[in-house]
Amino acid sequence: MSEPTTTWRRRPGRGWLAGAATLVVIVVAVATTLVFTLGREDSSPSTPAETVSAFLRAVADDDGAAALALMTEPPSREFLTSDALARAHAAAAITDVSARELGSGESSGGSTTPVAPTPPPGSRTAGESADVGAEFRIGGHPVRTTYRTVRDGRRWLVDDGLAAVELASSTIPGLSLQGRPVAGIGTAYVFPGRLVWGSSNRYLAVTDSTDVTGGAAAPTRADPGVTLGDAGNAAVDSALHTYLDRCANSTQADASTDRPGCVQRLYRSAEVSSVRWRAPSSLHDLVRELDPATPTSVSVFGGVTWRAHYTATYGGETTAEVDQPMNGAVDLDAQPVPTYSSAG
Repeated sequence: MSEPTTTWRRRPGRGWLAGAATLVVIVVAVATTLVFTLGREDSSPSTPAETVSAFLRAVADDDGAAALALMTEPPSREFLTSDALARAHAAAAITDVSARELGSGESSGGSTTPVAPTPPPGSRTAGESADVGAEFRIGGHPVRTTYRTVRDGRRWLVDDGLAAVELASSTIPGLSLQGRPVAGIGTAYVFPGRLVWGSSNRYLAVTDSTDVTGGAAAPTRADPGVTLGDAGNAAVDSALHTYLDRCANSTQADASTDRPGCVQRLYRSAEVSSVRWRAPSSLHDLVRELDPATPTSVSVFGGVTWRAHYTATYGGETTAEVDQPMNGAVDLDAQPVPTYSSAG
């Protein structure tokens, strides 16, 4: 009789189980990467119009890095930051973006000649370009322009998405654009949107509401103006009150006698040192003007009314109102605070 045959099988060891687990982790990781990558590629713009739309949306979202990734290399990146976009956005948001690829002879304003069918994206050749008409709003105002896109491998890039702003010499102290100083710069390249100017002098407000689109638009020549800001008007008020209060401490009929630089005069006969001046309460009739050559000098002229209580040389105690012209300037650069000086 033959003996029964026994078959022995080795049980899986821990090493084998660990290897199998590692293989599963690798497979899952690869699958996850593929899904993520494919999903990202699917969400990327694949046509000229989609590229322009994505570019303008990135600008509208203050995402400078995303906007730059959809462009050809710019001449300069100095003004192309998310902070610059945020400043422009705060002044005037970009909304209602739409874009469509244009055919031959067509502009963003409409077709001017018969348009040939646009080839599908897959039939494009390297180095090919396509024009895209774009419409959007800047601060609620509708704008329209045409962007040129160029093919770069499997993707499209906006080739002229920036606006060129030509800068001239300016008397505005510490002039800045989109939060960046412009000293020594001939042309600034900025994203589409509102131009936001500033000055290093906190009392001045730079005035300009120019919107730029880039694309087919011609370069913009900068011409910012300057005026007193809220802080500037407050500083001028303070300087005037300080000057008038000092002059009110005079006790003479001619205030310049004991308060040099003060110009109020009683034009009446009064006992020496008997005059008690009361400073003007209203400055509404005084005109303020910035000197175009030196914006930190504010010309002030007009009339004010003083009150004086004095002892008349003949007639005893009396009170009078005195209308007095003022002509001088407030120096906004004076330290520690702006000061007013009379021109005489």
